[in-house]
Amino acid sequence: MSPRRIVFLIIIVIALGYFIYAARSILFSPSLNIFIPRDGDAFESSLVRFAGRTDPGQRVLIQGKEFFADEAGYFEGTLVLFPGYTEIGFSAKDRFGNERRTTRKVFIKSD
Repeated sequence: MSPRRIVFLIIIVIALGYFIYAARSILFSPSLNIFIPRDGDAFESSLVRFAGRTDPGQRVLIQGKEFFADEAGYFEGTLVLFPGYTEIGFSAKDRFGNERRTTRKVFIKSD
C-alpha cells in the first residue's frame, strides 16, 4: 500500500470519526440518570423529591410535568404522589425528537 493511500485512509477515518462525534445528538437519544428516588424506595410523606442528570439543556418530563436541565445537565424538583405503590415515569427528549425513558417504582405510606 502506497504512502498516499495510507494518508488518504487516515484522513477518511478522522473525518468519519468527527462526523459521528458531531452528529451524535441527532443519531442518539439523550442520556438520563435518576439519582433520587431509587427503585423500591419507601416514603413517609406524599411529597417526593427527585433529582437526576441528562444532557445539558434537555427537556425532562416527570409524570407529565415539564422540567429543564441546567447548563450542567442537572434537574430536580418535587412531586405529590398518592399513597400506595406508584410508578414514576421519567423522560428526556432532545430537540430532534430523540427520547430516553425510565421509571422508578416507589411506595408512599398512608398519612
